[in-house]
Amino acid sequence: MKTPKISVIIPIYNAAEFLEEALDSVISQTLSDIEIICVNDGSTDASSAILNEYQKNDPRITVYYQPNQNCGAARNLGLPKAQGDYIHFLDADDKIERTAYKQWYEIAQGLDADVAVCFHTQFDYETGHLRARKGATPHNERVIKTSFLEYPQYFLNNISCVAWNKLYKRDFLQNQGITFDSLASTEDRSFYFRVLLRAKEIVVISEYWLHHRINIPNSLVSPKIQAKYFDCHFQSFQTTWKALSAYDDAIKKLILNSEINDMLYFYSKCENGESKDDIRKKLYEFIFNMGNLIFKEDSAEQNWYQKFLMLAP
Repeated sequence: MKTPKISVIIPIYNAAEFLEEALDSVISQTLSDIEIICVNDGSTDASSAILNEYQKNDPRITVYYQPNQNCGAARNLGLPKAQGDYIHFLDADDKIERTAYKQWYEIAQGLDADVAVCFHTQFDYETGHLRARKGATPHNERVIKTSFLEYPQYFLNNISCVAWNKLYKRDFLQNQGITFDSLASTEDRSFYFRVLLRAKEIVVISEYWLHHRINIPNSLVSPKIQAKYFDCHFQSFQTTWKALSAYDDAIKKLILNSEINDMLYFYSKCENGESKDDIRKKLYEFIFNMGNLIFKEDSAEQNWYQKFLMLAP
């Protein structure tokens, strides 16, 4: 069998409302030389029936099943199954432009990229509004080849840490042993930082090829779910911290700043109640300890410091 150019890994959990649209956007790609690896993560809705029907009609689709273990574990199951030159992780409630994979692959392969990043639009499930996330390459070119160490602030401030807006060279992920944390949420963050730190060639493409849904009820970023699984932020950071062991304090400060700002943002979105108060105490202790360890007397100069003070008991 000919090696596919791209392996598309789609984790699925109770996504029946959107799944057909996501699959249709993949099977209709102008690049036909792809494989589609669907991982059904213990769905209890009509997702299984939809997957079975699509698998019957398209030999490029393979479906795997596992008990519900969340998105990171589902992606990890798909990774060793992938045979493509490059890998894309598509969420089951998103979709991709019809010509995206052909263009994405040609650019990534032509520039021998370890990772190729694109931009995305957001579709608001509640309001129906569609908007493009503002994005540009460092020099406002359509395509730029660079690295994290060349533009660290750009990759921390301008590129979302999600997995689905990037195309990854399979050999790069395999050789570096990069997989996802098996967490209920925030599994993308440590994955992103390890990719950034180890990728020698990163290509950024100023094209909006992906369409991402937001404000979906019961999503992992909803206020209720964030409060329930907030400890995942701390667990994810431990993976990132291990990856940073070989780097100097300047890089550690940049990534720690990003982590703290992210945690404070999601804390602000948590529902009020006893669980939020417990999160506040843990978050205060985390920032206090990490600030003393890395920033020392410079903590008060960081852009998160005033919000941190508001967490104090």
